[in-house]
Amino acid sequence: SLESALPVADMEAGSAEALSERMAAQSAAAAVKAAAEASAEATAALAAAKGAAEAARATAAEARERAAQAQAQAAAVRERAALAQARAVETARKTAEALAEQEAGMAAAAQAKAESMVEEMEEAQTFAAEKVEAMVEAEKLVEEQAIVAEKATVAAGKATVAVKADREGQRSEAMQ
Repeated sequence: SLESALPVADMEAGSAEALSERMAAQSAAAAVKAAAEASAEATAALAAAKGAAEAARATAAEARERAAQAQAQAAAVRERAALAQARAVETARKTAEALAEQEAGMAAAAQAKAESMVEEMEEAQTFAAEKVEAMVEAEKLVEEQAIVAEKATVAAGKATVAVKADREGQRSEAMQ
């Protein structure tokens, strides 16, 4: 019976060994498969990380470029604003000068007109004074002529009286 048990034990031992080998092989295959999967995942993660880093670098470069553009635009805007301010100041100065010149011209014209009016008034006063003087002279002449006329009238009256007296004297002489 021992002899018969030995081959069974051998067979069982062989099958346990084979089973163990199979299990080890399966386990190794599972480990290789898991390692391969982990490696593929790691490779994908690395590629994703590289992509993200590249995208971040591109984004950073783009952001730097945009910032530089914005700075340049801001500088251009500041420059344009400074130019506009300078132009506004110059325009205001020129406008003020033009207004001052215009006002000075108007003031000079008004002064010239006032002087002209004063001259005209002086001429009118002189003319009026001359007229008054002429009227006074004319009145004197009229008065003198009236006096002369009065004297002539008196003389004529005397002459008339003298002539009448002379005629009457001649008549009385003739009557005598």
